[in-house]
Amino acid sequence: MRVPLFIVFSYLSIAVWAGGYQGCLERVWLYQAYQIDGLNDPKDQTVGMKCRSWDRTKKECTGGNWTPCKPKKNSGRTRCNFDDLIIHLGGANQNLQWTVNDASGNLDTEKTAAQCYDNHVKEGKAVKSPPPYTGWLKDTWEYNDYITKLGKVADDTAKNKRTDENKHLWAGFDDTRDKILTARTGDHGPFLIREAERRLGSKMQIYKEDLGKSPGTGEKWETVDWAETFKQASLRNVKNPGREIANFVKDWYHGPMKSKSASDHLQVMKSYETVADRAWTCR
Repeated sequence: MRVPLFIVFSYLSIAVWAGGYQGCLERVWLYQAYQIDGLNDPKDQTVGMKCRSWDRTKKECTGGNWTPCKPKKNSGRTRCNFDDLIIHLGGANQNLQWTVNDASGNLDTEKTAAQCYDNHVKEGKAVKSPPPYTGWLKDTWEYNDYITKLGKVADDTAKNKRTDENKHLWAGFDDTRDKILTARTGDHGPFLIREAERRLGSKMQIYKEDLGKSPGTGEKWETVDWAETFKQASLRNVKNPGREIANFVKDWYHGPMKSKSASDHLQVMKSYETVADRAWTCR
C-alpha cells in the first residue's frame, strides 16, 4: 500500500503549537505587511489599525473608530517603524529596543524576532497572538482570517505598486512567512515525535528530520521524517504502514482523543499555506 503522503504532510508536517520566537516572527511579518500597505492610498490602508471599542457580539468596531499606528513623537517620520508598531499593539516596554538592523540598515528578520523574544523573556511575558482588531488589521476578528487577509493585502498591492525599487518588500514578506512555517514545525517537533513514538513506535521506527536551530533560543529543531519512516517501514515489511500512519493522523487531529492544540494550529498552518499558494498564483 502506498503511503497517502498528501494526508501525512497536510496534517503532520504543518500542524504545530505556537512558540515565543515564532510569535515574534509573526510580528515582523505584520510589520512587513504594514510597509507594503503603506504604498496604498491612506484611505485604503488596513494594516496596523486598532479598534477603540470592539463589539464582541456583532464582531465589529463600534462607530468604525479605527486608530492607525502613529510614529514616535518628534521622530520626523510619517510612518511607524517596527518599535512603534510593537508599542501600538500594546503591552510592550517603550524603553526597550525592539529592532535589529542588518549592515545595510534594513530590518534583520531573524535577529529582530530574537530580540523581541528576549525582551518578552526578560519581562516574564508570553508572546501571545491577540485578536487582530487590537492593532493588527482592520475589520478582522479571527486569527486565520487575519492571516489570509494580510496575504491578500500583499498580493493586491503588488498588482499596481510593485517596482524594481520596492520589490524587496515582497521578497522579505514571503521569506518571513516561510520562516514562520519552519519555526512552527520546529516548535511542534518534540510533541509530534513523542506522540508518534508512543502510538506507532511498537510497529515501526520513527525517523527524524533536522530543521536546524531556533535563532531565538538556540534550541535544536527537528520533526518526524514521514517519508523516511514510511520507506523504512515498507522495507522491513511492516504491514500497511501507510494505513497505520493515516489512522494515527486521523485519530490525533480529529478523533475522540484528538489534541485540541494540534487541531487549532493545524488550521493556522493551513492558512499560511493558502497565503503561500496565492502568492504564487496572484502576483
